[in-house]
Amino acid sequence: MMNTPKKISALLFLLLLRDTGVTAEPSQQSDVGHSLVRTAAAQKAQDVCQPHHIHLSVGRIQNSTHSSMTVSFSISSACVGKKGPGKKSIGAVRLIGEGEDDDFLVISDGNNTKSYDAMSPRRGIKRYYSDLYYHFEIDDLRPDKEYSYECLLFKKDDMSSQQYLREDKTTLEISGDNTSVIARSDISAFITPPAPGQWHSSGRTITFAVLGDLAAKEHSKKTIRHLDRHSESVDAILFAGDLAYPSKDHDNWDKWMDLMSKRDFFNAIPTQIALGNHDLDTYKHGWIYDINESVEIALAYEHRFQMPQIRPPIRELASLKGFTTSGQPTDFVPYEYGNAYYSFTFGPSKHIVLSSYSSFREGSLSTSGCSRN
Repeated sequence: MMNTPKKISALLFLLLLRDTGVTAEPSQQSDVGHSLVRTAAAQKAQDVCQPHHIHLSVGRIQNSTHSSMTVSFSISSACVGKKGPGKKSIGAVRLIGEGEDDDFLVISDGNNTKSYDAMSPRRGIKRYYSDLYYHFEIDDLRPDKEYSYECLLFKKDDMSSQQYLREDKTTLEISGDNTSVIARSDISAFITPPAPGQWHSSGRTITFAVLGDLAAKEHSKKTIRHLDRHSESVDAILFAGDLAYPSKDHDNWDKWMDLMSKRDFFNAIPTQIALGNHDLDTYKHGWIYDINESVEIALAYEHRFQMPQIRPPIRELASLKGFTTSGQPTDFVPYEYGNAYYSFTFGPSKHIVLSSYSSFREGSLSTSGCSRN
């Protein structure tokens, strides 16, 4: 059974040669058969392992000479699972700039990948296993400059897992026929923020779009289409909470990410997020809630995105007693730092994003963190 694809490939090749009046040597038949099988396997890997849900956020480093941007993308669990073509893989982002120093590869060091699973309390919903999420904060960029980029998945054994790998193209060739590349995205582009206190060198106005309560409904699609039509004049987007309305079903997060990914702005304009009560979305390992149970909060919100964090997240189990039957928290929840609250600088503007659900009582972590920013 294992030789069947090779025999079929060789037979097809012979039929083609017969039509042209050319006779193939046996060795040629074998080589072409192997080549076609490899090509089919590579195409299948590209389809299954295609980087998707690509999006950006402003990075932590913004000064007069340096800027940073976080590039995020996900790889399907069908790719990186035990039987997937990417089970031994490593993610990377390739930056494509004008100068030699602007063209380099950033390879995962293993610390910037996230995944999760969750059991919904709603009957009929299967246990959810998320994609593998990559978040690359690239901090060797220049302010107010356009960069093209692509997201890649490499065979892990073929790559060094250091954080930054800068190589001349002649040394590290990652063209389309490179066998180390399992899958790659299309090439996209972004513009880094101007230096703090500065405007764009072109003199154009800096514009932010602010919207919230989206979900993935018909009205959401109209809103996103409107944003997409005007996105050329938008520098950054702030989603002011209640992004996907998951209702304890993480497939709704995927639908929201799919909706956003259909629009070009999602991989070209940095999107900053704020925490809404629907983004907390409580989960536990089991079907029936007990009022004394502890629950997971903000699973998708913390795993799918990476904002310019003050510190890594502190996200503990919350008591179900602290939530109404509709999921609204009745008091502050144990979720600090991470994507809960943070700040970022964009040219002449400073933005502080707060969480209504993290404690901001006197002496709390959020008040001390924000006072330093």
